[in-house]
Amino acid sequence: MKRVIVVPDFPPKQAPQNVRASYQAAAKRWDAELIWFTHCETGGHCFWKKMQAFSAVLDQRSDAHVLQLDNDMLIREDCPSPFDLAKPNEFAMVAGRQRPDRRVDETSWGAKAHNIWAGRLKSASSPPALHPNGGLYLYGLPHFTSVWHRIDLAAKRWRNYGDMGADESIISNILWTWHREAIRFLPQEFNTILCQNAGLLRDKFSPTYITHYAMGAKNKLAGARWQTTDWPWAKDDPIRRLSDQLRCRKHNVGCVESPDSETICKLLILFPEMRLYGLHAHKSIVWPDDLGSLSSQLSASHTDYLLLRQVLADLGPLSHRYHSLPCTLAEATRWIGSFDFVLDGDQLRDANKFA
Repeated sequence: MKRVIVVPDFPPKQAPQNVRASYQAAAKRWDAELIWFTHCETGGHCFWKKMQAFSAVLDQRSDAHVLQLDNDMLIREDCPSPFDLAKPNEFAMVAGRQRPDRRVDETSWGAKAHNIWAGRLKSASSPPALHPNGGLYLYGLPHFTSVWHRIDLAAKRWRNYGDMGADESIISNILWTWHREAIRFLPQEFNTILCQNAGLLRDKFSPTYITHYAMGAKNKLAGARWQTTDWPWAKDDPIRRLSDQLRCRKHNVGCVESPDSETICKLLILFPEMRLYGLHAHKSIVWPDDLGSLSSQLSASHTDYLLLRQVLADLGPLSHRYHSLPCTLAEATRWIGSFDFVLDGDQLRDANKFA
């Protein structure tokens, strides 16, 4: 089945050059056809126009595995193919709630949005935790043509309504009602929403495989880089020396003592396959000589858990590759096994002696 990337790209808010370059490079790597959907005869809110992108594909071929992307995203040059993560008979998305304070209970915004659109379209209301981010949809045609035809019918009455995350809520509800078994979710690195992850909005480097520069982050898009060959931060950044050593040794599983979110975040951005274990154990300290670092201060005040909370909040979607361990290094080695490396501050140590 032919792979197709389709991008709604309506004037006046069309994709900048770096977005186009990253999409073209991705299409070439993934052996996919790239279609820019620039004209939609259906009027109404832009969300409804975006939901007509499938028609641009069907105009050219009767069947395809379709990756639909917004035009305000960057695809890093090391991004694996999303086409390999879902079958054409599965409808894949990325969750839209990506920040710790975004509630997903039955009194949340997502629940309200789904209930409102369920009432309008006479469908079931999908769980709020399954609310997607509309920047990425991956589906097969003709498998899901019926989904878009239902949306076509609804557009006759509702196309001027763009409230309550219209496209996201509608698609989520329709899938939940008629194609529940086909719903799949990709890791959040394939559609990281920067406006929900301020800790990842650093410098001019796309922090995850596919980064969504929507809403408040849009002004950063034109200057952002999707190539991974250049060093993205200050030349004297201490992480640079560490990253050079790690790259040479091809280390993928590491242990970080007294972790800080800055170090962890940069390492996980630079090495998308890396997994890190952070030691958040209460430490014995000499008062007040050892109180120079935040981790020591928190340990002294018996509030070590606050550091973990800050780390996870800063990492956002990267946090699934970070595992906190409330123990010492010796205990972690017994529980987990040997690590490729141990990082203590800015010192990289050989982990073999701890195995």
